[in-house]
Amino acid sequence: MKEENVSIPETNNITSKKGNKIIPIAAVVLVVVALFAGGFYYYFNRTDKIVTNVINKAFNKINDSIDEIENFDYNKDTALVNGSLKIDTNIDGLEDLKNEKFDYTFGMDYKNKKLELGAALTEDETKVIDALLYLINDKAYVSLKDDYKKIINIDSQEFDFDEIFKIENADINKDDLKYISKEIKNILIDSIEMKKLTKSSSTIKLNGKSTKVTKISYNLNERNTKKLVENVIDNILDNDELLKKLSKISDTSVSDIEDALEDAKDEDIEAVGTLNLYTKGFTNEFAKLELINNDTKFGIINNSDNTVVYAKDDDANLEITVNENTKDKLSIDYLYKESNAKVDGTIKITNKEISKSKNEGSIELSVNYDKYKVNLDLDYKSEIGAKIADIDESKTVKLSEMTSTDLNDLYTKIMSKLNDSDMADIIKGISSSLPSLY
Repeated sequence: MKEENVSIPETNNITSKKGNKIIPIAAVVLVVVALFAGGFYYYFNRTDKIVTNVINKAFNKINDSIDEIENFDYNKDTALVNGSLKIDTNIDGLEDLKNEKFDYTFGMDYKNKKLELGAALTEDETKVIDALLYLINDKAYVSLKDDYKKIINIDSQEFDFDEIFKIENADINKDDLKYISKEIKNILIDSIEMKKLTKSSSTIKLNGKSTKVTKISYNLNERNTKKLVENVIDNILDNDELLKKLSKISDTSVSDIEDALEDAKDEDIEAVGTLNLYTKGFTNEFAKLELINNDTKFGIINNSDNTVVYAKDDDANLEITVNENTKDKLSIDYLYKESNAKVDGTIKITNKEISKSKNEGSIELSVNYDKYKVNLDLDYKSEIGAKIADIDESKTVKLSEMTSTDLNDLYTKIMSKLNDSDMADIIKGISSSLPSLY
């Protein structure tokens, strides 16, 4: 059988030809990516871009906080807050406070000139005193609950509601606040003399370890500070819409705001110090801000799991650590230290939305000083649109018509319960420890 010669293509040659086409394409792609990354890094690593980026992100957080504000118009809406307070301490003479519970109530209906204030003392589950004060159309009423069944009309005295609770006619809403925030942010960015900033490499302590960062410094000497203030004021004065918004939320005329700003420009400006901004990573995320003025330092450190705010000099050190800050919870540790004294503790605030008009939560405060400890535990419930001072004025009794016997019996009943309570002993102990005024 005759063999046929079959020509087989060389696979090495084929691979080589394809490879010769792929390599230039890949090289071009890599060069483009490298140029893009380099351009991106150069652009956003410029001093002015770093500062602008940090300011933009800071104001974005402010806007997030504004979004969480509940709109409340005191001219239309009523508000009611009530709750209780408990105190636990090892301070001599005040240990029995742990057996006391203080209840409180505050409600206001500004439109209809109504107010209610309440205070109650409960001791070992027994109500010692429970009182409510109502203001309705410049008249005052007192309810003593179980101690006196009728509500007393304090007819011997009239109260000027508008004078006592004079509230400025400000009109505040979230849209205006966000507009002001945006404009102030832009004005601040435009007012900074970017050419006066200097950039360098540095190392700071972040998340408990040394971290390489970019450092941007702004020398706020007398000249630079005055220039910054003048730039900010001039930009505000040139912004008519911003002035209108500021006038609206502050209940101050535009002309008065303009006069105040012009006066501020004429004031003597002193040197503030050196402001240092530290950023980390490829995208220059905010890491730390510090103002140094002689031996005094103020700063903010942005750790991954907390934020630290501090102020310190040669004599004292104040440090506030924000461990959690959300819509529902705020948790803070604080420390104040001098050469021979230290005070520290915690602040915890919780809030839960029950409905669109109702919230409830708590505030816990602890204070430690030397061997002494104080713990305050306050809870609250709030309601927008609640009825305030909802009483039948026709069924009250006038104070001027109460007999002396009625008044004496009421006084004796209240004082008897107070004298039999631990609170009386606590008050006596505090009074005896105070220095004599005579």
